[in-house]
Amino acid sequence: MDDVQQNYLVLARKYRPKKFSEVIGQDVLVRTLSNSIKTGRLAHAFILTGVRGVGKTTTARLMARALNCVGVDGKSGPTTEPCGECEQCTAISQEKHVDVIEVDAASRTGVDDVRDLIDGVHYKPSFGRYKVYIIDEVHMLSKSAFNALLKTLEEPPAHVKFVFATTEIRKVPVTVLSRCQRFDLCRVEVSVMQDYFASLLKKEVVDFQETALTLLCKAADGSVRDGLSLLDQAINGSEGEITEESVKDMLGLNDKSEMIDLTEAVFKGTVEKALAGVQGLLNKGAEPLKIVQDLMEMVHALTALKVNPKSAEVLAIPNAEMQRCKEISTNLSVPDISMVWQVLIKGQQELRQTILASQTLEMIIIRAMHVKAILSAASGAGGGGQSKSEPQKGATTDVPPIIQTAAPKPQVAPPDNFADMVKLFSDKREPILASHLEYDVRVTKFSIGEIHLSISKMVPTTFCRSVLEKLLEWTGQSWEIIQESDDSAPTLAEQRQSEHQELMHKLRQNPEIQKIMEAYPDAKINTIQ
Repeated sequence: MDDVQQNYLVLARKYRPKKFSEVIGQDVLVRTLSNSIKTGRLAHAFILTGVRGVGKTTTARLMARALNCVGVDGKSGPTTEPCGECEQCTAISQEKHVDVIEVDAASRTGVDDVRDLIDGVHYKPSFGRYKVYIIDEVHMLSKSAFNALLKTLEEPPAHVKFVFATTEIRKVPVTVLSRCQRFDLCRVEVSVMQDYFASLLKKEVVDFQETALTLLCKAADGSVRDGLSLLDQAINGSEGEITEESVKDMLGLNDKSEMIDLTEAVFKGTVEKALAGVQGLLNKGAEPLKIVQDLMEMVHALTALKVNPKSAEVLAIPNAEMQRCKEISTNLSVPDISMVWQVLIKGQQELRQTILASQTLEMIIIRAMHVKAILSAASGAGGGGQSKSEPQKGATTDVPPIIQTAAPKPQVAPPDNFADMVKLFSDKREPILASHLEYDVRVTKFSIGEIHLSISKMVPTTFCRSVLEKLLEWTGQSWEIIQESDDSAPTLAEQRQSEHQELMHKLRQNPEIQKIMEAYPDAKINTIQ
């Protein structure tokens, strides 16, 4: 029994493609690489991007095998169909090939790691035909590490190939992208994945229902690895056959009916039922943020059904509940759905900043039910008269409509850049917020109304809300803060320090100042900041 457990491989590893013909859902990639190998028109560097589990690392290893395979007779050249039996293929599959260097950039991010890597580039391969450098999650490399790689990446020796893989292509410098042949791996379609899983289950001698496989493939969201992990779990949870019911239990899809009840209550305006549904989900341990996200999924599904009834085929909703969703979407208009969507988007941000999560969730639900009344009231106030609108059919009137106060009159013009925004906070006598903005915040993108920030842990949880409230009060305009985890950008204080150091360097290089310093050795250069 112990030997069986030790020798067991999960499906994702057991059925990892060994030839380009076994790669599914990436036809453009397979065709282009196959033609490149056949014609000998191979680039020296490739970058593969896409969501997790679509075959980036697998493709990189396949390329290493295809370029180094010598065939069973030991005389074959590069091929699109590696034999899998020669010493080259065997060594690569066992991760023992000395000329195929695979690096995880997430754990080796520094410039010294890259220098160690490229030191051996100019030496010819000792075992294979090519030296292949596979760098996974390449976007995790530091700026200096990327710079150290540039020259070698642009003009490597003929015996070297670079293959990069990343899930965050936007974080890879343009200077690196311009030196690589780029392939965007797409999500695998449900039908393609379903056929693939069916063939694997036949090899594993496991019975299944087609509807069960459909649910698994939809839950995988285009990722083959995620799908195979779910399939492994489904096999272990089944009793001889993978059924629709067992998969629904495994994925928690039986709770989908409760979310549909909540969605229906929101759109019908039945407050008591909606709040009771929220409380029921909270009592079961659901997180408020997850409830809003699940509600957003339902609103998106209703929109998809409204604009394209055929989209029911790809929505991750059990067949039993799909008819109810179609009925709900029939009685709604796209503007109504869009208004609720906007409320939920805003509510998601509020939940990330509040300490009163459950109360905030209830306020979001109530606001979503009365969003039309809110906009009507705001429109009536802005037009100089009071608007009297008839209540919607089917909507309850036991809760008075929420009236939105008019936006404050702008006191100042919106700041054009982040430095001006920090100055605004200082001028308005908000020293604590101004200090956090200057020393504890890294700005990755700034435009009027939207700021992308990477925020230090030193900043209090109420920081974002306070900044947004003050900006709304002073500029009369709504702003949005999008938090990111990019620490590469300097803080405003670091920028100013760098500029000051550069200025001091220029002053010291000035011939006139050098003469003064020679005449007065004890003199010091000071600048007024």
